[in-house]
Amino acid sequence: MPLTQILSRIFVVFFIVAFLVFIDPVLAVIITTTLGGSYLAIYFLFQSRLAKLGDERFAANVIRSKVVTEVFGAIKELKVLNRERAFFDVFSANAYKIENNMATSNLISNLPSYIMECLTFGGILIIVLYFLLVKQSLGNTLPVIALYAFSGYRLMPALQGIFSAVTLLRFNVAVVNSLQESLSGVADVPNEWKTSEVIALPFERKIQLSSVFFAYPSAEFPVIQNLSLTIEKNQSIGLMGPTGAGKSTLVDLILGLLSPEKGSFTVDGTPVTPGNKLMWQRNIGFVPQSVFLSDDSLAANIALGVTREDIDYRAVEIAAKIANLHDFVITELPEGYETVIGERGIRLSGGQRQRIGIARALYHDPPVLVMDEATSALDGITEEAVIQAIRNLAGRKTIITIAHRLTTLKDCDVIFVIDKGRIVESGTYEELRGGSAIFKAMAKSDVQGLKDAL
Repeated sequence: MPLTQILSRIFVVFFIVAFLVFIDPVLAVIITTTLGGSYLAIYFLFQSRLAKLGDERFAANVIRSKVVTEVFGAIKELKVLNRERAFFDVFSANAYKIENNMATSNLISNLPSYIMECLTFGGILIIVLYFLLVKQSLGNTLPVIALYAFSGYRLMPALQGIFSAVTLLRFNVAVVNSLQESLSGVADVPNEWKTSEVIALPFERKIQLSSVFFAYPSAEFPVIQNLSLTIEKNQSIGLMGPTGAGKSTLVDLILGLLSPEKGSFTVDGTPVTPGNKLMWQRNIGFVPQSVFLSDDSLAANIALGVTREDIDYRAVEIAAKIANLHDFVITELPEGYETVIGERGIRLSGGQRQRIGIARALYHDPPVLVMDEATSALDGITEEAVIQAIRNLAGRKTIITIAHRLTTLKDCDVIFVIDKGRIVESGTYEELRGGSAIFKAMAKSDVQGLKDAL
């Protein structure tokens, strides 16, 4: 918008000046030089100040947004601890800086208009004197004075508009630079988004990772190191290991959210690449540790991302039944699947939210279900209900489960123990319980945690 304003005002200024040059070249040059030079002088005087104000405003806005996000994420703790004031003070200080800098920028932007009014009035007097002394003809002076007064009346707003737009651009340089940096190299819309329906990558035999390496940017060591893993179709596997062992990174590789730096990731012998990643993901249902719920109906949350008119309510109900959620919906929710569950599912218990997550993962009936610490925040009784929902799928889907609680992995066909980015042991629950040092250490931790809770 400022650039458009600059171009349109330059167009106006050009024709007014051209007309004045046609009438009296010397006087036109004097007027243009005086007015234009004044605006340029004021701009160069304040440009560094405008840039600094813009940088400060941008930085303060980042902090203000961060504070808001943190406050609403920890509202209960802050209320209980009576710590709202610290966040309020940080928010207020930065909000004040933003508004103060914007007000100062607006003042600088409008300042020339007041100065130029004085110059213009003085300029008209100079023109009168010029014609009286040089032309010495009062009869011809009045029409020309009227002409220049009218031209000045049109010229001043045009020059002021150009100045205001230029100062606005200078003030927002920090924002523009940030946007340019964020958007550099980003395509408009990924090609896969333009496809209404994606065909799933064939999966009939096995998922295989061979000698896979992965390291995060600036990390000193790879998170995944020379890891090989084979998952047969309809097999239920568990991934366990200490914190930081690389379990979640491994799952992200399987989900196609990350790509191996070395090694191969294949499905039925077909490499999973950026080109067919979406086809592979069409096979996956994912249940995270913290399930996102929107302030919408239960059905809309299960069919996340599907427009209301396209929701398949039969698929919603089937998924809810498998997730042991259907009876709760029918008996306890006043409007059934159309009940609005509140922002972040505030009206639901933790177990109910997790079961919605399972139902969501099953809505498209994927052959692969990935559970990333999906029961870690649940109590024992609620966890058992969720595990029962998973048991309903055993032998019918490929299930990949990450868990800290070893009881969650009891029903897995194979459990892989991961440490420092490598698979160090594997076996059934009973086999590992008898001979795995890491398994015993984690089992001891589970028992201690249970004692502490009691």
